[in-house]
Amino acid sequence: MLVKQESLKTYFHNYLHSALHKHCVHAEDHTINYLTNLLDSFSRSDNFFDYDEGRSPHKPLAQYYSDAVNSCSKYEQNCALRRLGDLSLFIVGLFSDSLNSKAVDVDYYVAMGGSAYGHLSESNHKNVQNTCLSNVFCELSNKFVDFADVLSDVNENQSYSNKNILRTYEVWLRTQSKRARNILIKQGIQPIMHSSSMIEQ
Repeated sequence: MLVKQESLKTYFHNYLHSALHKHCVHAEDHTINYLTNLLDSFSRSDNFFDYDEGRSPHKPLAQYYSDAVNSCSKYEQNCALRRLGDLSLFIVGLFSDSLNSKAVDVDYYVAMGGSAYGHLSESNHKNVQNTCLSNVFCELSNKFVDFADVLSDVNENQSYSNKNILRTYEVWLRTQSKRARNILIKQGIQPIMHSSSMIEQ
């Protein structure tokens, strides 16, 4: 991806405004800034990968949750939850296809990430000085799938094979993603949720 702008952060900020409009998703300015910083931060591999965890790019999500539960301080707990939420959102948004062959799929990441942001919102809400941050995490939690759809535009590919379509349909079944639904409709497929075919969350 070639970015012809002075600042990568500026590029991501402009991209987010465009993608939010495209997907008809409303976001507060502070939330847009948070997502801009998230994309900018994870564009550097040293911020995305946990190099001390061996060959795996990052710890399993359950480990971050365990770190939060067993933390010795509120600060450490919030750091673990934030890492859990940020990684989940980034992976669902940009790399959901990579989860196809994993033991857990996209709905697991959505549940873990949304829950982590929800806990962060409650934690920061108790501190008057962090009210703004609490609102950001609340919006990220409540619109997790919508924001993942927005981030996915970074890797937008207009060429869909049969395998891509099947995966897109599976993502829609698991998350009810508006983006996945629109892609299916553009391919001539009308997604219908049958009670007998619903995937357990």
